[in-house]
Amino acid sequence: MKRSTRKLIFLGFFLFFLIITPGVILYATGYSFDWENRHFFKTGSLFLRSLPSGAQIKIDGELSGKTPAYINRLNPDPYQIEVSKNGFFTWQKKLIVQEQITTEARNILLVPQKPLTRLANTNVTSTKEYFLTQQEKDAQKQAIMVASSTIRDFLSFSVYKNNIYYIQNSNLVLYRTDLSGNGKEQISLQSLPKPAKSYEITISPEQIAVFEPGGQLFILDKQTKTFNPLADEIQGIEFSSDNQKILFWSEHEIWVLWLKDAWVQPYRKTGENELLTRYSDKITQAVWVTKTNEHIIYSAAGPDGQAQIKITELDGREQRNTFNLYSAQNPEIYWNKNEDLLYILIDNSLFSLSLINS
Repeated sequence: MKRSTRKLIFLGFFLFFLIITPGVILYATGYSFDWENRHFFKTGSLFLRSLPSGAQIKIDGELSGKTPAYINRLNPDPYQIEVSKNGFFTWQKKLIVQEQITTEARNILLVPQKPLTRLANTNVTSTKEYFLTQQEKDAQKQAIMVASSTIRDFLSFSVYKNNIYYIQNSNLVLYRTDLSGNGKEQISLQSLPKPAKSYEITISPEQIAVFEPGGQLFILDKQTKTFNPLADEIQGIEFSSDNQKILFWSEHEIWVLWLKDAWVQPYRKTGENELLTRYSDKITQAVWVTKTNEHIIYSAAGPDGQAQIKITELDGREQRNTFNLYSAQNPEIYWNKNEDLLYILIDNSLFSLSLINS
């Protein structure tokens, strides 16, 4: 091969390298080329994870793999996402992909269309009492004895980790004592407003909440040791098992308050609260799905007592996926976190529903 030929080949490769290298670098760093408008633009990506996994993904109607999936090089645009699996309701949401950002949906719960239902017991009067351990039952009995014989001046009390938390009737201040009635400790410095009837005390490892059924809900500020009002006309509350959120509801609305920053999309700041749903029917109960702490189950009953039991998600981007689970007359619902089962009490008969399929 002549020297001049070798030079031409070398120059050809060199020019090819100069031309192709910028494109390769731009492609590798997430850029794409718009041939119509003849310019480079930055792309984004999606990350989707579902329970159960292995669900089919469609993006704008086109198959795009199975969960869990990282899908990159997407144009910055809104996309209609569908996640489906045989025997489950289809999860749908419009998600916006932005330049050089991964849009995530990490808590997709696929709900079975026909949950496995079993009769657990036929002689149950209360789910709360039924699922108490023997140790918890003994603590409750001990607390009743101490409250009536030692404390006496109490409006209401609750047992948590071998301690009795009670609101003193004379000054409406919260105190704590052990199960023997010793070691009295003042928890709040400020008196609560006088209730029409009484207060209920709910405790988590990191928070204390007090509410009057049908009245105000208060959260204890641990730094100032004062109760801050949060909402009115509250019928019930429940802390999430990860201690990051509190669920509370009135007769027609369900709300969630974030007690800590949420670092999973959609991001939340401490103190944010959001209305999850509003009903004309009466909301009778709501519970956390503790497997995710991103879903709640609730019942809403009409004037005749016939209730629809539904499940919904916290992720309110574009829409909330909400599905019917069961219909019953005056049901009581309970989520058993040890079994990951929903229990429904109907006329003393206790049924279990299996919703979590991993």
